[in-house]
Amino acid sequence: MRSQRIRFSHDSRIPRTCSLIAVLASVSLILVGCALPLEASFESRQEYVNKHNLSGDVEEAILAGRVIVDVTREEVEATWGWPSETATLA
Repeated sequence: MRSQRIRFSHDSRIPRTCSLIAVLASVSLILVGCALPLEASFESRQEYVNKHNLSGDVEEAILAGRVIVDVTREEVEATWGWPSETATLA
């Protein structure tokens, strides 16, 4: 007696489409979370500028909430604030 193979007819595009949608949704959520810094308030930026002797460009950028090239980590934190949470991605 020979064994017979049973073939199921199904559209193999459906599982790939679902997987693609799941991957895109996951990536979108990760990017949105990374793109939204917890911005420091204008008052806290103004206070930082008043307490530190900064060059004109750096002072303007901090007050406007922008990060420019060659600022220190402390100046970035004064501009954008500290993240509410962090995660390590493997």
